Amino acid sequence: MEDPKELKALVILVTSLAPQEQAVLLLRYGRLLLGEEKPLSYAKIGSRLGMSSDKVKTRLRKALRKVRHTTRSKWASEFL
Repeated sequence: MEDPKELKALVILVTSLAPQEQAVLLLRYGRLLLGEEKPLSYAKIGSRLGMSSDKVKTRLRKALRKVRHTTRSKWASEFL
């Protein structure tokens, strides 16, 4: 991500999540932002965070739902 405004909005959205949601989201997709080809598997994320892969999937779905929520997205777009 090259645009500093987009990065700032992304950071604002991620920091508005609960700590476990932040961790799951960043472990799953943060590697892609850094140019790596594959995200961590649910099992690897779960072992790092001490939870099952099903719990990781649940937390990830919840985090993505929050990030996609229009109110939260509009709020972050104010910083663009």
